[in-house]
Amino acid sequence: MTTVQSVKTMIINQPQWWAGLDLHKNYVYLTVIDKHGTIYHQDRYDNKDNNKLIKKLTSFPGQVNAVVESTYGWYWLVDKLESAGLPVVLAHPQKVKAIAGSSKTDAKDSFILANLLRMNHLPTSYIPEPNERQSRELLRFRFSLVEQLSTVKRRLRDILAKQNLNCPYRDITSLKAQAWFKEAKIVYPYQAEVQILFDQAKQLKAHIKSIDQIIDNHVKANPSAQLLMTIPGVGRILGLTIAVEIGNIDRFPRVSSLAAYVGIVPRVYASGGKTYMGSINRHGNKYLRWALAEASLYLIKHDTVYKSFYDRLIKRGKPKPKARVAVMHKLTRAIYTMLKKNIPFIHHQMLNGR
Repeated sequence: MTTVQSVKTMIINQPQWWAGLDLHKNYVYLTVIDKHGTIYHQDRYDNKDNNKLIKKLTSFPGQVNAVVESTYGWYWLVDKLESAGLPVVLAHPQKVKAIAGSSKTDAKDSFILANLLRMNHLPTSYIPEPNERQSRELLRFRFSLVEQLSTVKRRLRDILAKQNLNCPYRDITSLKAQAWFKEAKIVYPYQAEVQILFDQAKQLKAHIKSIDQIIDNHVKANPSAQLLMTIPGVGRILGLTIAVEIGNIDRFPRVSSLAAYVGIVPRVYASGGKTYMGSINRHGNKYLRWALAEASLYLIKHDTVYKSFYDRLIKRGKPKPKARVAVMHKLTRAIYTMLKKNIPFIHHQMLNGR
């Protein structure tokens, strides 16, 4: 008869393996090592027939711990490994590169990943839940569509600037603006380009509207997004963006960790007993930073607490860009508290002495 203690002993004594998977567009290079760092297997596996890779990994007796670098297209590989019951972590590519150096081969890269995981020295990235990942993809696609629309608008303004013209309408792609363009007598050869740009703008707006309808369902299914929408000026797009780009708030042990993830903390230089504060370290999440910047601009104009805070910084001589970053940091602290304590914005304000 097998006792509980004997089962525990069997689990502890079972062989363990560490697998580094160097992902490329068409293949994965795999290195598997044992607890001493000895290489037991190295080979290249075609992405089109990835079942061979899974079959190999599951053939090892005991537990195989896998690591994948968060490079382009990692979603499918992590999903495949998790579906096979393999524990998998995501490696932070920039931090791994800083440790590994610039010398690169597939065999070396995959071994370094496996070995860092074995030694518990691996700098990891967050693996979003499937629903978070879906929302992220929709929002980032919408972001790219909005950027394309902005490019169309900039080109239209460039065409007008070359003719010393200025459209009186804020949305240069609106129906009123299009009518104004017809009356403005745009010179050759720009007429054809202007019409093509208006056609592109119409299509992009239709696509954005279509994506927005899908995003609405994701907002309704995300309690964190709805909580964040209690912040003045934060609607469904900003609320959902902030919620899914942060993910599980418990992965940030303190608010400074979240601020670093956003990319709004100053660089610190310390040497010889002296400490210097440098420029803002922007190696953070650009989508989250954009959302917080948009929300902060609204608060500066419409919320008395944030407007007063911003005005005080300006009166002290702080440049406007740095004052706006300080407002973003203040908003980050508020969001951290809201998500940690599951309270709306107004309750946060009351707790912190509005």
